[in-house]
Amino acid sequence: MNLLPRPDKQLFNLPFEIHHGSMAGCIMAAADGALQTNLIDPTLNAASSPGRFKPTFGNLFIASVLHYPKLRSITDAQWGYFTYNEAAVVLLVTDTQAPGGAPQHYWFAPMMILDCVLPLIAGREIYGLPKVFGKIDPGPLVSGSNSTTCTVAVEGFSRQDPNEAAAMQPLASANLLLSLGGVDNPTALSPANFLNTIPSPLGWASDVRNMIDRYIGGLVPGIFLKQFPDVANVGNACQRQLVCADYYPTKIYSLHLHAAQLTLNAPASYPLATLLGLTPGLVPGLFPGIVTGLVPAFSATMDWVLPPGQPM
Repeated sequence: MNLLPRPDKQLFNLPFEIHHGSMAGCIMAAADGALQTNLIDPTLNAASSPGRFKPTFGNLFIASVLHYPKLRSITDAQWGYFTYNEAAVVLLVTDTQAPGGAPQHYWFAPMMILDCVLPLIAGREIYGLPKVFGKIDPGPLVSGSNSTTCTVAVEGFSRQDPNEAAAMQPLASANLLLSLGGVDNPTALSPANFLNTIPSPLGWASDVRNMIDRYIGGLVPGIFLKQFPDVANVGNACQRQLVCADYYPTKIYSLHLHAAQLTLNAPASYPLATLLGLTPGLVPGLFPGIVTGLVPAFSATMDWVLPPGQPM
């Protein structure tokens, strides 16, 4: 069944390509059981079967910010490109009931914020990504910036109050405080030859480094819950399916490791800290006995491709 035309250009054909995109991520721990109970069970498992998907690395997740200086459709090459920013909560999940019996791993982003409307529409309608509108300052991800801080706000409400107008609510900020090593290669290297060039700093757990390598290296596909609300009752879905898609890093130009401070908030309409089981404010560190209040972080510059997905 063909998608019927719309009066304006809202959707662009897959695949998409990103040139010299920048990303930063902080690795941190949610409260025990919060990822499973608040982010996986009500989505992936509710759409499939109880207990099917579980967090691969326990309570660890990535709070990520990305800057896309140039994203375009490869097949709609007659159109221009988009420049925008994106923030997400990303975790690795294991499918314990994958066909064939062997566990399958996926990246899952249950929370995403963008500051550009057409990529937001495409992400929701094509992949089923839960993208919402916000305001993002990518700070050090923009070439020439002197800032070390990324900030994220989301459109919504600070509390349940019929007299409050929707506005941008401060959601998160990350300050990349310390450099812990890195490498730059202007000619770019393939992901397979790049990730092992930087040793893990003292005090970093192996799971932390494994998450970074899998996230940057494109070693696992993404999984998404694609659904549309019913017109008669928005609490019901008129369509629901799990879909997956690979993404392919083609070149990596830089990779740096950091220690960072991360602050999370919990506005009523987007209670990020609460869903993670954390108290709003500065998050606890992941370096017990070494330094307090700091979390492992990374930043990278790379090219990658987002291809079409498929139903599971």
